[in-house]
Parts: sequence; structure tokens; C-alpha cells
Amino acid sequence: MTFLDKVNNRRRYLAYFSIILNIHIEMVARYGVPIAMIGGMIKKDCSDPNDSGSYCWSEDTQALVLGAYFYGYTAQIATALLARRYTGFFNTYRTWMLLSGSIQILYPFIADWSPELLVISQVFRGLLAGICIPFSYDYPAKFSVGNEGKSVISFIGSAASLGGGTGALLAGVIVDTLNWRWYFYVIGGIYLFGLFLHFLLVPRTPQQSWYLTESEKQMIKSANEKFKAQAGIADKKTKKVSLKGIFGRVYLPAFCIYMSAFTLIVYATLNIMPFYLKRSSLC
Repeated sequence: MTFLDKVNNRRRYLAYFSIILNIHIEMVARYGVPIAMIGGMIKKDCSDPNDSGSYCWSEDTQALVLGAYFYGYTAQIATALLARRYTGFFNTYRTWMLLSGSIQILYPFIADWSPELLVISQVFRGLLAGICIPFSYDYPAKFSVGNEGKSVISFIGSAASLGGGTGALLAGVIVDTLNWRWYFYVIGGIYLFGLFLHFLLVPRTPQQSWYLTESEKQMIKSANEKFKAQAGIADKKTKKVSLKGIFGRVYLPAFCIYMSAFTLIVYATLNIMPFYLKRSSLC
């Protein structure tokens, strides 16, 4: 097999690239948004006329604005299960990219209107991310041949980890050279670019791809059939109980409500407790 043949039979890597890039973009925003808010949006000293911040908010409001994203994100397990069962990850994933990018472009205007509305927007964006990030680990299995799916998952994890550094750097550079409002315009535009790549490179199934060769489609199909056959044999041997049997129509909603409530209580406690302790020490 020539080098060109090898390249033609690995066009599915373009789909991997798009998914890895979108996870990286989400993590860039996750870590960059708080830095842009602290570095330019929020006044550090309301009594200082030279403070470059735009809004004079109380500590409680600042905490809610900065931490609200994770209130939505804590529902990740529940919302991901519901999305997979009732709407499907594919359409939800594209909706996430569109809404997340649009919301962040609107952040400067939302902050002008009301900090409460900004908190709601942060919660909603975290909820969208909680739904769709599991999709990024699940979807590559449709394209993987052999053990390459494990490598793709490791790249997704690496891209997520690197997003923290990239996000902090990007936010710092844009806020220092332009202003905090431009950061949100830029990061929103990057989201929409990621959505464009997803439309271009990530089909619903490998067989619907416009750029995969017929031989690669057949190779992916054979690999998936082989995996399903092996999984079926293993399931019969070990007599595993399927998730469908455990989380049926009755139990799945109850499980989702429980997980959402539990994670929300834990995060709310961790987020609010420092302020409660601070107030207690001042009394």
C-alpha cells in the first residue's frame, strides 16, 4: 500500500480532529471567561475612579456570575442520559455549539442589562456543555477501526487539559490589548467556526460522509460489526445486565433527578461556604 493509499484510508481523522478541536474550544472558554470577567468586566475597587472595570458588583454577585456555569455543568450525567435517550447527541451537539457561541457574543450586552440575566446565561451555557461533552467521548467509536478509539479518547483528554492554558493565555492577551468585550466576540466567533467544521467534517454516520472513500466506509462498517459481535459474545458469557434494563422508562427520570440534585447540592455548598464562613468570622 502506497503512502497516498494510507492517507486516503484515514480520512476519518478529519472527524476526530473536529471533535477534538470543539472540546478544546469549550475548555478554552471555560477557563478564559472567568479571567476576562475578573480582568476587565468587574471593578476591583469601586471607590477608585481609575479602576478599569465596567461593573461594580457585590462579592455575592461576583461569586454567582463566576460560578454559575458550573451550576449547569453539574447536571452533566442526568442531562447527557436524557439527551441520548430522547433527542440524540448529534443534533444536540450542534445546537450546543450554536447557542454557546451566540450567548458569548451577547455576553457584553447581557452584562449591561442585568447581572442576574448573566447568571442565567452562564447556567444555561454550563448545562449545554454538560449535555454535549460526553458525546465527544462517545461519538468517535462510530469511526474507529481497531484500537484507535483509545488513542482518540486520549487526544480528547489532552485537548481538554490544554484548553486551560490556552484559555488563560487568550483571555489575558485580548483583555490587555483590546478589552474584555472583544474577548467574548472572539471566543463566540471561534465557537461558530467550530460549528462550521462540525457541519463540514462530522457526518451522522460514516456511510453518510461525503469525503470518506468507499473502501474506508467498508472498513469502518466491518470494524463496527466485529465489535458488536464480540460485545454480544462477552455479554452472553458474563450474563451482564444491560443499562436499558436498569434505567428503564420508570427508573431513568428518577436517577437523573437524584444525580442532578446531588451534584447541585455539593457544588452549591462548595461555592457558598467560603462566603458564609467569612461572614461568620466578621460577626
